[in-house]
Amino acid sequence: MAYTRPWADLDRTLAVASGNDFARKVRPLLRLIWPTIVETPPMQKWDTDGIDYVAWVDEGSFPCVIQCKGFEVQMLGDPQLAQIRKSISKFRKSGHHCDEYVLVHNRDGRDREFHSNATALVTSLV
Repeated sequence: MAYTRPWADLDRTLAVASGNDFARKVRPLLRLIWPTIVETPPMQKWDTDGIDYVAWVDEGSFPCVIQCKGFEVQMLGDPQLAQIRKSISKFRKSGHHCDEYVLVHNRDGRDREFHSNATALVTSLV
């Protein structure tokens, strides 16, 4: 069977990846947009502060912070919003600052209600 989309293999790979596995597998795509990002050590201080990747600077606000969510469900809902809310709350409490906070997850954006709620949570950091 022929693929109908050029990114079909990657799309399926990311769709079934979860947690830290998803964060590692999405890294090449993130580096296309933010070539200077570095991965934070999983389950350590930076990660528990809601930061999976950061564009590092020695002082001041980070240019970009990225939080990755590899969800294990097909349909997004309240439990996934709670995970996003928790990560954003951890980042807010961490004392770190950034110019751009990016949330990356492994589901499509067809669920407009979920998208709106997740966007509101990220925007609350401004």
